[in-house]
Formats: sequence, structure tokens, C-alpha cells
Amino acid sequence: LTGITYVTGNVYIKKNQSLTIDGLLIADGSIGVGSGFSFSGTAATLTVNKIVDEPSGVLSKKNITIGGFSSDVDIDGLVYAGGNFIVTDGIWENVDTDIEGAIIAQDIKILMSWDPTVMTLNEDYILEALGEPLVSQILFINHWEEEF
Repeated sequence: LTGITYVTGNVYIKKNQSLTIDGLLIADGSIGVGSGFSFSGTAATLTVNKIVDEPSGVLSKKNITIGGFSSDVDIDGLVYAGGNFIVTDGIWENVDTDIEGAIIAQDIKILMSWDPTVMTLNEDYILEALGEPLVSQILFINHWEEEF
């Protein structure tokens, strides 16, 4: 798929399934890679490629889960989860994760025993996905208490 792909609902990529996005994958549900069991030895594969001067990455209104069963994830762009971002390997399953860009989530859990997880910060990918802020956000405090 090329460009911005929006999915109403969840996206689950199981073993023996492969998805390549040249751009941005957005789901208003959860996104899972390698979360479904299959007797196939082929990993669940998600590849997100960067297009020059265009946003790229994976954005979910809820959770993003990688692993549990064999998976191979390569993302060049922003990973945004409105809920949890979880990377976990199975006992005998290979989980290969390589992310260049950034991860933004309420809670990040990386539970890996065997396979390395590679994450590289690239601030340009963040700005291309979220845009350049025009002004700083203003915080309004309605009530303040101190205890001594």
C-alpha cells in the first residue's frame, strides 16, 4: 500500500501474513503483528518504508502489540499508540524489531529474552508525521494545593 492508509477497526497481521506500507498506516483500533497463532514457520511481517517529504509510520488510537508469536517488523517513521506499545517474544518464537523514528505511547513495554530490538531516533520523521507546531501548548491550572 502507498500513501496514507486508514483502517476503521483493528489490524492484525498473523504468522504467514505480510504487509508493506510505503507511507503511513493508521487504525482507529489496535494494531497487532505476530499476535495470532499459526502452524506456519513463516513470520508475520510488517514493513513501513519512508517516502521522501511524506509522513510515515504506524499510528493507532488504541494499542500496538508486536510479537507473542514469530514476527518481523521494520518501521521507518513514527510509531504512535494512544494506549500501550508492547514488544514481547515467545519462548521459541523469533521476534525481530527495527524502528527508525520515534515511539510515542502512554505505556511502553519491551519484554525480550532472545532477540535484539533496534530503535533509532530520527527527529525528522516525527516532524513529518505530526507537523511543525505553530505555538507552544498553553497549560491552564484551575486549582493548586500544597501539603506540608
